[in-house]
Amino acid sequence: MQLDRDGKTAYSILTLAPFSNPTLSELKAAYHAALLAHHPDKSSPTRPPPKFTVDDITHAYQTLLSPPARRDLDRSLRLHKSKAGSSGGEIVDLEDLLEEQGSRDGEARWRRLCRCGAEWGFVVEESMLEDAVRRGEREVLVLCEGCSLGLTVRFDVEDS
Repeated sequence: MQLDRDGKTAYSILTLAPFSNPTLSELKAAYHAALLAHHPDKSSPTRPPPKFTVDDITHAYQTLLSPPARRDLDRSLRLHKSKAGSSGGEIVDLEDLLEEQGSRDGEARWRRLCRCGAEWGFVVEESMLEDAVRRGEREVLVLCEGCSLGLTVRFDVEDS
């Protein structure tokens, strides 16, 4: 499943953040919640009709469940965003971002303010870098959490 002409993706169908790396339990919970919310048997005259079919939801779940399919989707979304003007127009090194100390979950995070003034702006998480390395990449596209601006963050991998 790629981005379709209505702008829906596997992430939007399951109400997950784009480029997120949900755990299996988070993915299952999102799948079940979407099935309940959009199931045709749950419709009533007071509720709007479902936006997605059960087939849409199942296909979205299978896409995000499969690492190769998710990788293809993420690549397609990055390409679409860059063509739509929400590109990682500015290219910076990871060292240019402010590293947060002592995050709650122990994962390293870096951030940079955006000109839109969003509280968190651009946030890079260690897991995003690890995912990029697994794909053989040395940069990540990060979208501002408050607007549509993007930032390409380049990084090096230290040998250990």
